[in-house]
Amino acid sequence: MKPHRIRMTHNLLLNYGLYRKMEIYRPHKATAEEMTKFHSDDYIRFLRSIRPDNMSEYNKQMQRFNVGEDCPVFDGLYEFCQLSSGGSVAGAVKLNKQATEIAVNWAGGLHHAKKSEASGFCYVNDIVLAILELLKYHQRVLYIDIDIHHGDGVEEAFYTTDRVMTVSFHKYGEYFPGTGDLRDIGAGKGKYYAVNFPLRDGIDDESYEQIFNPIMSKVMETYQPSAVVLQCGADSLSGDRLGCFNLTLKGVQMQAIPEDAINDESDDEDKSNPDERISIRASDKRIAPDNEYSDSEDEGDSRRDQRSFKGNRKRPRTESTEGGAESKADAKEVSKNVNGEKENASKENAKESDKKQDVNKVSTEHARDGTSSTSDDSKALTFNSKPKLLNFNFSLSENVGLFCLPELYQPEGMHLLKENGINTVQNLVEECCDPKRRRKIVEVFDDLSNALCKVADLAEFIRVAHPDHHFCKSAEDTCISIGTLVEQLNTHTVIYNILRNVVESGDVIPTSSLDNHVAQLFLSDFEQSGIHLPEEKRKLAVDLNEYVLHLGQRFSIGAHQAKQVNKEDLPSHIRHQFALEGDNITINGLYTDAANEVAREAAYKIYLYPSDEQETTLIKLLQSRNRLAQLCGFPTYGDRALRGSLAESPEMVTNFLDSLTSELKPRAAKDYNTMRSMKKSMHRSSKELALWDIPYYSGVARRQLTGSGEDFSAYFSLGACMEGLDFLFRTLYGIRLQPSQLKPGEAWNNDIYKIEVVHESEGLLGTIFCDFYDRSRKPHQDCHFTIVGGKELSDGTYQNPVVVLMLTLPAPSWGRPSLLTPSMADNLFHEMGHAMHSMLARTQYQHVTGTRCATDLAEVPSILMEFFASDPRMVSKFARHYKTGEKLPMEKIEALCSAKHSFSASDMQQQVFYSTLDQRLHKTNFDNGTTTTDVLNQVQHECYGLPVVPNTAWQHRFSHLVGYGAKYYSYLLSRGVAAWIWQQYFQENPFSRESGEKFRQGFLAHGGSKPPHEMVASFLGKDVNPTSLTQSLMLDLDVKQDALQQLLRQNGSAPF
Repeated sequence: MKPHRIRMTHNLLLNYGLYRKMEIYRPHKATAEEMTKFHSDDYIRFLRSIRPDNMSEYNKQMQRFNVGEDCPVFDGLYEFCQLSSGGSVAGAVKLNKQATEIAVNWAGGLHHAKKSEASGFCYVNDIVLAILELLKYHQRVLYIDIDIHHGDGVEEAFYTTDRVMTVSFHKYGEYFPGTGDLRDIGAGKGKYYAVNFPLRDGIDDESYEQIFNPIMSKVMETYQPSAVVLQCGADSLSGDRLGCFNLTLKGVQMQAIPEDAINDESDDEDKSNPDERISIRASDKRIAPDNEYSDSEDEGDSRRDQRSFKGNRKRPRTESTEGGAESKADAKEVSKNVNGEKENASKENAKESDKKQDVNKVSTEHARDGTSSTSDDSKALTFNSKPKLLNFNFSLSENVGLFCLPELYQPEGMHLLKENGINTVQNLVEECCDPKRRRKIVEVFDDLSNALCKVADLAEFIRVAHPDHHFCKSAEDTCISIGTLVEQLNTHTVIYNILRNVVESGDVIPTSSLDNHVAQLFLSDFEQSGIHLPEEKRKLAVDLNEYVLHLGQRFSIGAHQAKQVNKEDLPSHIRHQFALEGDNITINGLYTDAANEVAREAAYKIYLYPSDEQETTLIKLLQSRNRLAQLCGFPTYGDRALRGSLAESPEMVTNFLDSLTSELKPRAAKDYNTMRSMKKSMHRSSKELALWDIPYYSGVARRQLTGSGEDFSAYFSLGACMEGLDFLFRTLYGIRLQPSQLKPGEAWNNDIYKIEVVHESEGLLGTIFCDFYDRSRKPHQDCHFTIVGGKELSDGTYQNPVVVLMLTLPAPSWGRPSLLTPSMADNLFHEMGHAMHSMLARTQYQHVTGTRCATDLAEVPSILMEFFASDPRMVSKFARHYKTGEKLPMEKIEALCSAKHSFSASDMQQQVFYSTLDQRLHKTNFDNGTTTTDVLNQVQHECYGLPVVPNTAWQHRFSHLVGYGAKYYSYLLSRGVAAWIWQQYFQENPFSRESGEKFRQGFLAHGGSKPPHEMVASFLGKDVNPTSLTQSLMLDLDVKQDALQQLLRQNGSAPF
């Protein structure tokens, strides 16, 4: 829908005199508040801010929100969205007030727009907004879509509710948006309330009528809506430039809703046949005051991002009518789905809808350069399209349940899993206390840990990630119950004393050094909670721990709170950079990408302005942590947090950070001098280099070297990156990433990939579920979840690990796969490093499997993967254009890899500053009136190359103090170890199988089953101390800086 078409429609209504038969209303402009009843706040803020003249400032957001090629930016975009959605909402209001029986919005019908994404020239989904308005007074709303393109945005919004039924007649297959399969029937409470009827090319009026009428008659008879919304797209008409149907105006006009379809006064008849679906009107209960229906808690929920589409462009109209007879036969099948029957779709339609469609026509067999893959196992083709659930079943009995747990075919199954887990724990506690115990105490404790984690880890993941709020609520209840059980076990003095006696005096059954180490870990976990203390102090420790958790939550919320100022407080020429709400401007970040220096400065000073509430909360948090640590027998909270870590003590961390500070000062000073020169050359009247300039000029420098990240995206399709990972793992470890078909109900969303990790001789090692694509209500973070930890079982078999990788990659769109920026590819490699740690740590005990190790050790495998992702030899193995198969030229690869390391010394100095501040805050006594700002000022003076900005309190936004208190150094230390491993084992040859096997057996295989310091020192053959770690980091930094300077000299650019 483009503005000039709306003007043309308006002129036609005037010139044909049709306006005389209508009441004309001028629509109001929908407010941001109205539009965010469906769309996300950040998406609407973006639409309000983007203009043709500032697009370069919003490159990341444009890719995230799918605005660009298919959904271009034009002058007046936001106003157009306001008017379009305002018209539809106003029409719904008039219907609710019974001011009219029919309302038409000629500028509406933008049915492709998603909650946080534009699609198919649709930006704001006015249809969803109108339906949400109708639901205030109508218990059931029917949505009918006769556009040739499937109304994916509307269906997605209401896929899990029974209050809106969506019925769509559309072209399917290699045709935008590629959704609307016959077997897409809704989910949860919305199951059978989505009806899709894919139509073939060339369908005419007669065939269309014979399909439409019986389907709609059955829908109206069964669903009995009190309001109907029709999307009457004209591109289903014969002669449409990009359409392929042969419908006439008269034919479309004949598709009328039966006259008796909408009848609020109709009586419901009793249904005696239990197999026949009764009228939903009989179950209406949710009536609110003033005859207004209450909002269903699941309405407007998004089911998923659009499914895979792999065609290249809309097909032109054809004269063929061959699809008519088959489409009529299929009408009966859809009618059955409407009635809730559980029969499969006809073979002909299943064949049509399951047909493989390729975005990437390029062969993935590259034997000549070592990246060959078998033709029937092409990673590029698999991952360049969204996964598709084959053999879709309609009955719950065929649902295997989440992660193939039969209890989880429905949300209530969480309760059963929880109860089974609790029963297992109780039995194991009894075994632990049994004087005739026949197993090692560490084996019993590990089984107990396994029983808890298999429920708690699963529930936590479902709580965070599942799109169905019923599952989320059930999982949250389970988390609370298991958390209560863990608290009870942590204060169970009987089993604690049994374990302590074993650790101190030995078990009645002979134990190994591994048994003793794991038993000591269990004992340390107990004593972290103060169980060894007298009763009064133990209760105080429990109360303090709860108070610390409460303070942490409060501080985290405050750390992300936006700041509001009156717009008059900012210069008029920068106000457009920020979100404007009435007379106030909202600052919700540092706006580091803003080209305007004044805007960056304003954002920095306003967003980081000191908060008395945050200061109070932070000091209480730090004091309470130290009090808890001292109560449990530790000198400081840092000593408690670092117990059992690779660093071992706060003193080692301090020495490491001091050593880095000294080495980085001259290197970082060069970076700042270069930035000063850049700033002067770009803005001659600019001020001295300041903290708000650092991220901006770092980004400018990288773009000058390589262009924007989007320039490389065509070479980094998800399929290409996964193919590269598969090649690397086959080369280093002899394992392959084998895509596996999901079973019905096994995954939480329709766009999940399942990968089996298979070793060439050892067989299946574990399973990785990949939740790659961005969608509404999905957490915007890249992370790794353990669902099941690896463990040797009592029957001699091995419990294979199951993990989930969650990223926020752009979903495949019409005609192209998911294209990653280089930073997204780095994140993919990083998270896959965690997954491989989980897969290859074949530990005896679950308590120490994979990433269940010290924080400063867990990041080593993932950071090491970043070294591979930044090595030109590795990137050249998989970086290929998704359309042509053309390799990314080596000179561009080298430029890209070198550009990642521009200003790396100043970047590392910033991390040293953060880490030192974290350590210092946890050592400071605040009882004498010292403030956290006093500590920050001192640390910045010692560690950082730029001065403090007065009247700012960066630490009040440092939310990592909650989750990584006294452990923020871990990333730097892990990077030091990873750099050391790279230099010693992989720098000369990143594809060495010998080195890969050494890393697997000497590092990955142990998980947390060995003391971290001992394990790393043994693997590297040298003591791990502050000096050696600093040397490895400086060597890595200097080597990469030399490569960068060489590249700049080759390009004739000034050196950084």
